[in-house]
Amino acid sequence: MMKFDEESKCLNLLGETIVYPNPSKGLIKLEIKLDEVLNDIVLTTIDLFGREIDDFNYNFDEGINIIDLDLSNYPVGIYFLNAKHEGEIHATFKLTIINE
Repeated sequence: MMKFDEESKCLNLLGETIVYPNPSKGLIKLEIKLDEVLNDIVLTTIDLFGREIDDFNYNFDEGINIIDLDLSNYPVGIYFLNAKHEGEIHATFKLTIINE
């Protein structure tokens, strides 16, 4: 189930993942709950034109992992955050960046 509102939540390779706040002024948190260690995860931000903007590389521990993403330098708009492992996309989150 994917839900896009104040918080986006999805069950996927990353376990249970919550993205908040959404919409945001650019400071976004990902809360990822895992049953095992997961290495070499690439989070990629993509604009509505399909252009990759940034890549963020992470290794996650078992349990709850909290990631802070600073997208405050992004123009206002809608973006997607892909979570990739071994080149395959396992989850996509819709992010909305606002001024106020």
